[in-house]
Amino acid sequence: MKVNIITSIVVTLFLLHPGIVELSIQAFMCTTVGDSSDDSSYLTYDLYYKCYSSEHMGVALVLALPSMIFWGIGIPVFAWRILSKNKHKLDDPDVQAKFGFLYEGYQSKYYYWEFIIFYRKMVLILISTFLEDYSVKI
Repeated sequence: MKVNIITSIVVTLFLLHPGIVELSIQAFMCTTVGDSSDDSSYLTYDLYYKCYSSEHMGVALVLALPSMIFWGIGIPVFAWRILSKNKHKLDDPDVQAKFGFLYEGYQSKYYYWEFIIFYRKMVLILISTFLEDYSVKI
C-alpha cells in the first residue's frame, strides 16, 4: 500500500511540474497596453492587474516566486537526491516500484537523465512564455 502511494505521488508531481512552473512564470509577464510612453503595463494573463503595483507584487512575491523555487528547483532536486541515494539499488523491486517511473527508460548509469529533461522543459517554458510577444501573429 505504501509503495502505491509513493508511486502515485511521484507520477502526480511529474505531471503537475510543467504546468505549475508555467503558471508561476506567467505571474511575472507584463504587457504594455496603449501608448508605450505612459508606462501602463498590465499582467499579460489578467489585464485587470497593473504590473508592479502592490497587489501584483504581493501575488508575484508571495505566491509565484516561492512556487517557482519549490516546483521549479526543489521538486526535481529532491527527486534526484532520492535516486542518488538509491543509485546502487535501482534494480531492487521496492525502489523500482516507488521511483522506477523516473529512471526505467534509461540505462542504470544514466538514472539522473530525467532531471536533465525536467530542466530542459523549464528552459523551454521560459523561452515560450517570454518570447510569446515576439511570435508571428497569423
